[in-house]
Amino acid sequence: ICRRSRLLRSQSGKGAMALVELSHEDAQRAVSRYSRDLSVAVNNGPRSVVISGDSTALNELLAELSARDVFCKPVKVDVASHSPQMEVLREALLQELEPISPQRASVQFLSTVLDRTISGTECSADYWFRNLREPVLFWSAIQRASESGQQAFIEISPHPIVVPSIRDGLSALGRDAVVV
Repeated sequence: ICRRSRLLRSQSGKGAMALVELSHEDAQRAVSRYSRDLSVAVNNGPRSVVISGDSTALNELLAELSARDVFCKPVKVDVASHSPQMEVLREALLQELEPISPQRASVQFLSTVLDRTISGTECSADYWFRNLREPVLFWSAIQRASESGQQAFIEISPHPIVVPSIRDGLSALGRDAVVV
């Protein structure tokens, strides 16, 4: 995390992210004409995504969505994680993380990168680059956890935004859970 954060500083001020109340499919359509500059970075729930990328393009899209009465809220960051802007960090991050030696996890590990349960041994330098660059499949992981019997979800984040998505999503699935 420290090495990645240090590299991310080089991208400070070059991007932005925003929470948007759209389904994943609707968000994909919304960013399609901005495909070089924006991407759906996170799928938080049935109607909650984060869009990430170039600040100017994102502001333009948010203005369009707001005009259609779609809820949009900027995330307080100045980098565009999970977007094409992260490609410039690939080689440096792979080099920084090359010495890591992934180990088997002692608890169940639902990967929001690979969209499945993993052993932990998959968490190579390339995995952690993909974790920074590719979309976060958070909602899929929440569904899998719920299906396996998990009934408590705790968000620990510098920018807490997923609690409402988890509650709404699980409610739509007819599942009870403690979400804080």
